[in-house]
Amino acid sequence: ALPISIRYAGRAIGAILLPLVGMRLHRPTRLALGIVLLAVSTAGQAFVTGDTSAGAWALLFGIANGWNDALFCVMAMELSDPAMAASTYAVFMAASNVSIVGDALFIELANHLPGRFPTAFLLCSGLVASLLLFVPALGRKPEPATAGNPA
Repeated sequence: ALPISIRYAGRAIGAILLPLVGMRLHRPTRLALGIVLLAVSTAGQAFVTGDTSAGAWALLFGIANGWNDALFCVMAMELSDPAMAASTYAVFMAASNVSIVGDALFIELANHLPGRFPTAFLLCSGLVASLLLFVPALGRKPEPATAGNPA
């Protein structure tokens, strides 16, 4: 239970770091940093050998998730129509709940791979790292939305 608590503490740290540190970085750098942190901390789960390493990787994984969650919220609100900001945000948040499907797919993947969970973590880390290909497109700041004229 301790690594789970540490992971959630990490999420809070990551969410706090984005406005304190991340907003001083260029948008593509914020995106790339979030992806790299998530890829490294996901791969790190394959190397857990005990409580200390589980806690360290859980903390880093939490920081990566907190950073990325906060960044997702910033980007979602940048695209929202000011006349419907709350509704638009709710739609983006509902779409982010697709991660529940990802959890189920991860378990299925781990159950069918040699090496099971370590192999699944390394494979998923590679998949996350491939998202760096989208940084140039996502790194451009969109035109601000105006009421009745969404971006």
